[in-house]
Amino acid sequence: MVISIFLNSSELGELAYLLEEFLKIPCLLNGDGFYVKLFEQDIESTELQKDKKCLEDYEEYYNSLAIFGDRPLLEIVKSEYDAIANCDFLIFMEDFSRNQTETTDMWTKRCSTRINAMADIININAKRALRVIFCNEGPICFMATCMMEYCTVLIPSNIVALTADRGLSVISAVSEKTGVPVPKIGAPPVWGFVGCNEYVDESSIIFKAHILKPYKRALRAPNISTLPLGTVIPELRMMSYLLPNQHDEIIQLVTERKKNIEHYLNRKPFLSRLRALKSLLELWCEPNPSDQVISLGVCSNGSYGIRPGIVFSQPCIQDQKQRWKPFENFSFVNDAIALKIQECVEDAELLLKNIGFDMSSYCPLSDASQLTLQLDK
Repeated sequence: MVISIFLNSSELGELAYLLEEFLKIPCLLNGDGFYVKLFEQDIESTELQKDKKCLEDYEEYYNSLAIFGDRPLLEIVKSEYDAIANCDFLIFMEDFSRNQTETTDMWTKRCSTRINAMADIININAKRALRVIFCNEGPICFMATCMMEYCTVLIPSNIVALTADRGLSVISAVSEKTGVPVPKIGAPPVWGFVGCNEYVDESSIIFKAHILKPYKRALRAPNISTLPLGTVIPELRMMSYLLPNQHDEIIQLVTERKKNIEHYLNRKPFLSRLRALKSLLELWCEPNPSDQVISLGVCSNGSYGIRPGIVFSQPCIQDQKQRWKPFENFSFVNDAIALKIQECVEDAELLLKNIGFDMSSYCPLSDASQLTLQLDK
């Protein structure tokens, strides 16, 4: 298994944690193990010599462990061609956060230009089965959509944007509001053109509750009775009845916590992103498809009113070929959530249109079945 990681100096702090997480994934350790190639575009510049030395230290340390015998674990490559050649997974971690002086058009143009350049190399050097994961700061769903637009060799369903981490940060806030312990709470669905807009639906969180199922004698038993009046059984429930109209309050609480963490750490928090990336790789590398539903930015097939052909975060599941597809059986708690998702869809279409995408070339909703057939080929 060959994994290529595209990063820049701002992500070096994540690298050591990421490599340690890779070593905890059983399916990556099977057979011949895995091999990581690192590419940093400006690493040879004089300003980044300290970072270059840091990468070289990582390379020397991990290769000295001899985890896979005399085969190296880590290599720093000097060109994108070397990074993409014979690669099975491409993990894109370059920081494309919006600069304060940039307009939306300038920002999206910078992102699309970078993806266009990388797509030219992928079209020449990459395997058709290459799997691309966008897990960087920036408009990840937009960049994944650009990758699908510019890459002619890749299978569209193999291009995804990591979005589940947006929901993980909400879990602790929901636990405080409801009193339900964190281990009993599932991850909330994440919708949107993540990086540009998003909607975390905490009301659709599934949690494990314990309820009392009374016996018939519970109605007539005296107060002093010591006989059991029923049995306690576990039950899966929706979080909506415990959080009536508290979405804005929860999101504000999560946003403030992120700002405080960033202030004290002097960097953006990344542990939730690494946790979500590890979970995604575990599911994607298993020999058999999983029935687990996760939030992921994938190519839409027209479900939930999302225009087919764009990468949009939604509940996803694997098909029999282990390709990620929208989970179409998800039900909304109320119509207001569907309206919020539709607003995210309209914003995404407007952004793509402004950057120069011909939206008429994307499948209309009536042709969603045709797109599904194309993705299955």
